[in-house]
Amino acid sequence: MMIMHSYTFRDYPIERALRKAKQYGFGGVELSPCHWGWRQDEMLAHLAETFTLADRIGVPITCVDFSGDFLSADANVRKQAVDNLTALLPKVQALGVTVVNGGCGNVIAGGKSDAWNENGSAAATDEHWDRAARAFRQVAAVAAQTEVLVTLEIHMNALHDTAASTIKLLEAIGSPFVKAALDAGNMLPLTRAEAPQAAAKLLGDHLGYVHLKNCHMLPGGIADYNVSLDGGQIDMYKLVVALGEIGYEGDYCIEYCGMGDASPKARGDIAYFKSLLAEAGS
Repeated sequence: MMIMHSYTFRDYPIERALRKAKQYGFGGVELSPCHWGWRQDEMLAHLAETFTLADRIGVPITCVDFSGDFLSADANVRKQAVDNLTALLPKVQALGVTVVNGGCGNVIAGGKSDAWNENGSAAATDEHWDRAARAFRQVAAVAAQTEVLVTLEIHMNALHDTAASTIKLLEAIGSPFVKAALDAGNMLPLTRAEAPQAAAKLLGDHLGYVHLKNCHMLPGGIADYNVSLDGGQIDMYKLVVALGEIGYEGDYCIEYCGMGDASPKARGDIAYFKSLLAEAGS
């Protein structure tokens, strides 16, 4: 199923994101806290009314984002992150959600959040890996009970910023209810990250969700996301073929991260991606 990330319409109330998803023919929406000032607690406080609104508009919310510091040296902070996520799973399961997507926290080297190649798994210590694995083993136990898939989005600065580092963490967690969310657009700025097709094949059965956005790298290592799905450096057709070759059958979430009115991009991106799926026979 093709769904739309509500981050696409991050500068608007959630209602506009839902209406646009319905208008353009998306099968569902991934819900982001961006519509509530990035306040996870505010998003959760409005969860029931947001789902009621989605029902009224006629587009389901199939994925809900989560966040938390599962890597902190403070055991109480890590416990709170685990408690928050394990409490979220039964709530969203009751609302029909099948996936929650997020991350275990960032590792920043020298306080430079834009030093992507030096951050994340490149800067992680054995303690970071151990803390994340122990936390998500607890999460996995509740995910198994609720049958809600937890996905860790491959993202710059995260412990899981490449396919290889994500696999390392997932194998330490050891649960079919915690998998990877591939996002080639997040990987392109990392020169040490795998190419999209190689990442898909490496992830294999560890893959549970796919984010789709494109990116164009500018001089100086600047990532420009002001591009449509067909307008960046990532060959989406080759990625679709690679995903078909590993037998991926999960959802595809289209996410526009550039500036300006996202409406033309969202409308065009779903049409373009449908044509790719048809051409690839997926």
